[in-house]
Amino acid sequence: MSDSLASLTAALCRALDAPAAAMGELVDALVARAAAAGLADAGAAGADLERIRTACLRLRRLVEPGADAPQLASGASELERDFLAHWRHELRTPLNAVMGYGDMLVDDWREEAQDALANELQCVLDTAGAMLALIDAAPLGA
Repeated sequence: MSDSLASLTAALCRALDAPAAAMGELVDALVARAAAAGLADAGAAGADLERIRTACLRLRRLVEPGADAPQLASGASELERDFLAHWRHELRTPLNAVMGYGDMLVDDWREEAQDALANELQCVLDTAGAMLALIDAAPLGA
């Protein structure tokens, strides 16, 4: 991988690491609060929370410091573009899962008058949206 692309991917990982960690911690706390309210074990809500947690863990592994990214031969611009497009997809996939399942849960919890939980989950969704915007703004190939 060329030095500029290696620098770009490293910088993006650094920029996404703290929000990914914070999002994971928020989700863990939310799971505990939902369980205390009797909502985490309630069928679909519990399954959706687990999917959100799994997606956060996957994202965290992708961006954590020291994560191994495949190395490409320097000057292989087409291979680099393909790699970056794939990596962008890999970053977006767990964020889209968080947002999709999270949106459904926010709607359900608002209907069930669980506004405090819905507001906490909305913070997770806002973080995921900001991370998607950062990924979309990075020149990672489409």
